[in-house]
Amino acid sequence: MSPEELFEEADRLEDSGDERGALHVWRELSRMHPDASRLCRHAWLANELGEKNEAERAFQMAIELDAGLAPAYQGLGSMAIDRGGFREAVQFLSKAVQLDSTRSAYCMLGVALNGLGRDEEACESYRKAIEIDPGFEEAYYNLGVLLRSNDPVQAQALLAKALQLDPSYAEAHSELGWVLRRHGSLPEAEYHLRRAIELRPDSAWTHVYLANLLWERRDLSGAVAEYEWAREAAPNRAFPLWSLANLYEDDGDWEKAQALYAQALELEPDDAVGNMNFGRLLLKRGDLAKARVFLERALILDPTYQRAKDLLDSMAPENQGEARRTETAKPDANGADAVHD
Repeated sequence: MSPEELFEEADRLEDSGDERGALHVWRELSRMHPDASRLCRHAWLANELGEKNEAERAFQMAIELDAGLAPAYQGLGSMAIDRGGFREAVQFLSKAVQLDSTRSAYCMLGVALNGLGRDEEACESYRKAIEIDPGFEEAYYNLGVLLRSNDPVQAQALLAKALQLDPSYAEAHSELGWVLRRHGSLPEAEYHLRRAIELRPDSAWTHVYLANLLWERRDLSGAVAEYEWAREAAPNRAFPLWSLANLYEDDGDWEKAQALYAQALELEPDDAVGNMNFGRLLLKRGDLAKARVFLERALILDPTYQRAKDLLDSMAPENQGEARRTETAKPDANGADAVHD
């Protein structure tokens, strides 16, 4: 078959849903007739099908053939983000936007910058994506999520804009519900959270958000049910477990809370929030030595974690009165809001 015939066959197989068959043809085309643009098509499909090494090789081969091909750098940047290599991703994506200023490349660059904690630069990158395409809902969403803690008013407007552009954007419903609940608009928040669950029932974070809202209303049975849904949706993650443990801790069932915190840390020992939560409970229970271990670990994992630092400071001899107040204070019903992935 000629290169044109192979290309048409790969295209046809992809359109018909036979992605594995299409990948086989792309491999043949890349081997027999290497072309930078076609190698990018090969790489994107291989990446989508989980063939990560193959995808990376194809993107690199595309760059060897055409060092000015922006989609190849964007592809490598996207793959780096997926594996948490944000510094590498910033390098690839900065090259991509230098070669071709597309909305998607700037949006990905924002994600990578955010992953490095370079939030101002991430905001700028998202805004550039919006300048390129004012109808790009993903950029409004990402910028809204980034601003939700420090500028909730603007975050609310950005998330609402994302939903105006795409009313079925489940993640935007979820995050708008988060912002609204944090600022007291419970009925409207509940609407958006339940709508998000309708659109995406397997979103563990949305179930946690809704559980937090129900807990705030003192609907404890409803909250527990939502936390359990979150556990089913994310069985290998810690946050549904320590979120539910927060509720039991607040309700005085410290044995159940401690067991859940321990389970959470078995799943994710390097979860800073889980370590802080467990340390807080141990402090309440008077096990100061163990509490210090988990609180210090939380700070090692996240040196900016103010809540862990405050609890450690309260344990200093000169602050023992503060420590006693901490032990009797209600745990944060919004503990699960501390992180989001």
